[in-house]
Amino acid sequence: MEETEQLEAPLRTCRCGFHKHDLHVTPRCRYGVFAVLRLMMGVTAYPYEVRYQCERCGEVIETTNDPEILRLQV
Repeated sequence: MEETEQLEAPLRTCRCGFHKHDLHVTPRCRYGVFAVLRLMMGVTAYPYEVRYQCERCGEVIETTNDPEILRLQV
């Protein structure tokens, strides 16, 4: 049997040509109302969405709701 190679999909880029792993792209977290209240009380709150946005052009490259990524953005 031959092994088949899976081709990775190319990363989406903004108008500037940056992808989500570049230094010019920052993850921006979005929180719900109750999460904001928890943050105000000093309790850890998780975002419900993470947007990867280019600092130069402001374009949102990718949006995710993946629970593993959300836990990393605390």
